[in-house]
Amino acid sequence: MLHAWATTLFIAFAYCAGAQTSASVVRFTPSFNGQPFVLEDQQVLSDGTEVSVTQFRFYVSHLALFANGRAVSSDTASHLIDASNRSSWELALPLVERESVDSIRFLLGVDSITNVSGVHGGGLDPTTGMYWTWNSGYINLKLEGECAKCTTKGNMFQFHLGGFLPPHFNAQWVGLAVPKDVPLDVQVDVARLLDGVDLAVECTVMSPSDNAVRLARIAAACFTMDR
Repeated sequence: MLHAWATTLFIAFAYCAGAQTSASVVRFTPSFNGQPFVLEDQQVLSDGTEVSVTQFRFYVSHLALFANGRAVSSDTASHLIDASNRSSWELALPLVERESVDSIRFLLGVDSITNVSGVHGGGLDPTTGMYWTWNSGYINLKLEGECAKCTTKGNMFQFHLGGFLPPHFNAQWVGLAVPKDVPLDVQVDVARLLDGVDLAVECTVMSPSDNAVRLARIAAACFTMDR
């Protein structure tokens, strides 16, 4: 599993007039070339290609905050982050001192045990549209949209990245250093993922495959905490 996610998904510890509240809030914020991300807006990639993203969703699992190499707060559950639902961007962890946290780690996707342990509810409910079949498992990340370069019907691109069996294990570990004296802000830059794809050649990935693993590794590197 890739140890990447030197990324950005907004982790914000909640404060109240300088005092901490009852939970540490981790916020995952989609962006596009470092700018606010808006679904269905026309956006421009680094090569000038125009795209419109209509859906962006992914799972975050085994989220943990660390201080000096020791986990000080964690949540093993799988959470669905949906760009169209801002309330899904924030995850609450048991409270820790903000000043002590120096890194964060999480799994981009759903682990193998969860994939084979039967039907789940909540964000893992198959009705969310993030589940294939019992032998293919969950879709760890789903990115869909339109681009004139795509030769598909409606010029659509569809990247459904998943797979939990070798050789196509798709979930990726992400580890990030946490900057000091700022809100824990992890952002995921959608443009970085699309910049890693030639949309004139590849517009569709819909099953576990070598390409799905390659794109998942690119996706993991889209998460940063640069300030």
